[in-house]
Amino acid sequence: TTLSYSDRSRDTSDRVVTDNKITLVTHLFTHKKMPGPDVERLAEQFKQEANIQIMKDMIKRLSKTCYDKCVSNPSKQFSSSEKQCIQKCGDRFMEATQIVGKAYLDIVKERNPGMQASSS
Repeated sequence: TTLSYSDRSRDTSDRVVTDNKITLVTHLFTHKKMPGPDVERLAEQFKQEANIQIMKDMIKRLSKTCYDKCVSNPSKQFSSSEKQCIQKCGDRFMEATQIVGKAYLDIVKERNPGMQASSS
């Protein structure tokens, strides 16, 4: 199969994330003790990569959802009503995402009282 440039970029990026995860898992299971700074550095890197992937997925879902809802006749430019619909759809999508995220964090905190919320 032939991959487009963006598919190749995503494939390479996903492979790097997977390779890093394999490295961490290998170290954790084959060595009794992995130096603290290395574990912390890899954990932080995974957290950042996961956050980036979450944002990419959210933007992709938002784009598809709002485009499918608001654009009935695709053309080179959006009509003013399509622009308005896309703006409102995006606002509602983000608001819903924040509400769900907050509810999820509340559940996690309730189940793990000693856990502090992360600021990122």
